[in-house]
Amino acid sequence: MPPLPVHRPLLWALGVGKTLSATAYSRWDKVRQSDRWTSGPTENPLLDTVFDTPGVVNAPGNIASDVKHARDTLKDLARRPLRMEKEERLESIRQRNEEHHATLLYKHDWLSEPFPELHPTYGEVAKEYIVKDVQLRDPTTLILIDEADRLRMASLEQVRAIFEAGEIGVILIGMPGLEND
Repeated sequence: MPPLPVHRPLLWALGVGKTLSATAYSRWDKVRQSDRWTSGPTENPLLDTVFDTPGVVNAPGNIASDVKHARDTLKDLARRPLRMEKEERLESIRQRNEEHHATLLYKHDWLSEPFPELHPTYGEVAKEYIVKDVQLRDPTTLILIDEADRLRMASLEQVRAIFEAGEIGVILIGMPGLEND
């Protein structure tokens, strides 16, 4: 008996691992496990791919909001090394100031000499890191949208608008019927 022919629609029914592959490529499981606000280990290379699965009922605003939230998460994860560095530097300045003030209490002639100011000040360092934070660019280079066949035309237009707004690639995954076109 000859082997049965394999038809492409069968691949869609059985699944070929598109979601698993996209999740692995984007390392989105690492993003989900990370707390974007705490200082912890950072991923190297930097996480730069957003993975999104729209709901069955979706609106353009929801798509834009979900993608923006995911991109903000990636940017916050990219900021972690800078936040850790800032916290360490500010803590060392705080300790330096405490030690300096403790010695001044006993050795400083308060009536004849002005209070010496140490540099850099806490505020100067905080301003320096605010500038560095503003200069940090969005690390997102690719957006993977799974189950893209759920997207209505207006939602697809929203995805296109996101694509056209920046230098970001977009991959739509899981659109049955395209292989027949």
